[in-house]
Amino acid sequence: MLKNNRGHFSEGLLREIRHKVFLSSVIKEFCALKLRAGRIVGCCPFHEEKTPSFYVDDDKGLYYCFGCSAKGDLFQFYMEKKAVPFPQAVEDLAEKAGIAIPKTPDEKVRHKKYQELYKCAALLTSFYEDVLWTRPAGEGARAYLSERGFSAETCRHFRLGFGPDRGFITAQEWIKNGWSKEVLAAVGNLAYKDGKPYDRFFGRLIFPVLDDKSRPIAFSGRVLGEKQKSVKYMNSPETDIFKKKYTVYNASVLKKKQEKLFLVEGFTDVMRIHQSLNIPAVSTMGTAISLSQIQALWKSCPTPQVVLDGDMAGEKALERLLELVVPYLEPDKTLLFSFLPSGMDPDIYFEKTSQAPPQRTLDAVTFVERLWAVVQRRHPGETPEVYAALEGCVQSFTAQIKHAGVRKYYRNTLEQYLYARTRSASKSTPLRAPKGIFGAQILRQKIIIAGLCIEPLALDVCDEAVGQVRFCKPNWGSTVKDILRIYEREGWGLNSFALVKILLRAGKGDVLREVYDASLRVHASFLFQDRGTRKETVCKVIQDITKRLLIEQAG
Repeated sequence: MLKNNRGHFSEGLLREIRHKVFLSSVIKEFCALKLRAGRIVGCCPFHEEKTPSFYVDDDKGLYYCFGCSAKGDLFQFYMEKKAVPFPQAVEDLAEKAGIAIPKTPDEKVRHKKYQELYKCAALLTSFYEDVLWTRPAGEGARAYLSERGFSAETCRHFRLGFGPDRGFITAQEWIKNGWSKEVLAAVGNLAYKDGKPYDRFFGRLIFPVLDDKSRPIAFSGRVLGEKQKSVKYMNSPETDIFKKKYTVYNASVLKKKQEKLFLVEGFTDVMRIHQSLNIPAVSTMGTAISLSQIQALWKSCPTPQVVLDGDMAGEKALERLLELVVPYLEPDKTLLFSFLPSGMDPDIYFEKTSQAPPQRTLDAVTFVERLWAVVQRRHPGETPEVYAALEGCVQSFTAQIKHAGVRKYYRNTLEQYLYARTRSASKSTPLRAPKGIFGAQILRQKIIIAGLCIEPLALDVCDEAVGQVRFCKPNWGSTVKDILRIYEREGWGLNSFALVKILLRAGKGDVLREVYDASLRVHASFLFQDRGTRKETVCKVIQDITKRLLIEQAG
């Protein structure tokens, strides 16, 4: 028998699974196979190749690759490609074969405990739902959700509930219903104060956390009403059925393949995207994104779109995520990134843009573009030492990528970015203060264009004035007109990355390179401050410069 950390599986059971599940039928889910000279062959799913060297033998139940030496049987392949332990592989394949797995005495005890936890979490979910929708205690929470713009249909879809303010009375109601205090405590909802049991989620809007089979496994509660001084969100502790690093909110959408998938930071962000755009979205459990969560997303969508808040915390979260994911990039495993305007989260952003056409969601940049942005931010400046540091950082990141093909093209792409930056800097004019009125106007107009690209929402207060400025160069003037048109179309949801990307696609790259020269860092260093202090400064400077230019042009 094969031993594992959950007990034993008999050889008879494993043999029956192998007999009923053809190895090739499982492998076909990951790569194309064909019959050649009586043998099943295909390009290896474990490494990149153009000529098939991967062989499958259904009679023996074995596979072998002559290119990378990958080999094994049905269970080994499933464990490798699904990233699951052996017991899970046996259970999944047994279910696929329609075979019921007999349980050992220990497994029966463990299974019974799990079922008690699942049942208790389901009962609690129904209880909180009933309070929200049918009892007077839920009236305030219903009003709050309505004010936030969430429909009853959306709230019921995510099974929202409410924990009554009187936590001790709630606990007594549970116990009176015959619910086990031990199981309630094990799920994490029952706590004790002065020896008396109470609902630890009392006075909170309840977000049930469901697993990929739509079973409640945990809860998150948002404080409402008089408890505003308490912790805003309270989550269930980890239990036998709930592990944060393996769990995402709204996990059921990962059961099938998705063309588009958002990863956001909050539960209400998920709800807002579902209601406004009808696009699947998931969120983390209030902790840093884990590799296990990313791998779960990749099983559903090859290019999940990560939406982060537009602040320094979002930038730092992005850097951590990039470093985590870089080694595991593959042709069908990557991420897209979107940043929201400073001070906004997806809930607020999509609420404000909910009347927009569904296809207008968020522009995204690729993984390699965001990686290059991080590399540049770590090494600002235009000196030989900085260029050497940039090159070393590029080499360090690309060396971590395990997939040979992806590693090759990432290295090529990042080296092209590095070459473009150093070449542009080597051709820049010596840094000196602009001389004369015309030189000052050139610098001011550069600051306007660069400032609008960095903080496009400055147009909220100066779009009409900027539109009246006569720019010294025709292509500068046409670029500003493009920015004004883009702003008029996109509105206050426009952000810097999206604007620059649209301009580059419109062929304005030469203008941006001309404007973003080294002189800006000397004469307009405020453009490169942290986001938290930059926006207000940029808005004021653009207003002042525009006003001065219009006076000069009128004279």
